[in-house]
Amino acid sequence: VGNLVLAAAVGNIVLTAAVGSLVYAAAVGNLVLATAVGNLVYIAAVGNIVLAAAVGNLV
Repeated sequence: VGNLVLAAAVGNIVLTAAVGSLVYAAAVGNLVLATAVGNLVYIAAVGNIVLAAAVGNLV
């Protein structure tokens, strides 16, 4: 889908996508983000991150 840069920390998560140019900052806890540009689901935990995309490959 484009270049994906994922920088995760214990308290903050910054995800930058080229397709939709979105910046998402999450605090400690679970979160679900869905975008119309390309069905993306982000589940963030205190230290673990699971990234699943329906459209395109993730690097």
